[in-house]
Amino acid sequence: MANEHSNLDLFDCGGNRRQIPMHNPTNLTSANARATQRTARDTQTRNHRSFRLTLALVKDGDALSAGPREVMVQGEDLGVWIAGQKAAREVLQPAQR
Repeated sequence: MANEHSNLDLFDCGGNRRQIPMHNPTNLTSANARATQRTARDTQTRNHRSFRLTLALVKDGDALSAGPREVMVQGEDLGVWIAGQKAAREVLQPAQR
């Protein structure tokens, strides 16, 4: 059983080790908040990148893919992204589209 002053070891994507004291729960909460913010930024970056790659394809005269693994550009599966965008649009009310 850990004592009240034990540390929680966390590793970031670069393999760097960080210790968060467990006797102060706000440290863990703020670490979770920072991780959530990073995830949101990563998602925004990924969406922007996929949008720009898809836009470039359409401007070049290519058709949008119908499904996963049909169009791969710079390591991005644009078919998956397009399917996700279509599914998200279907949830919207007509006035929101």
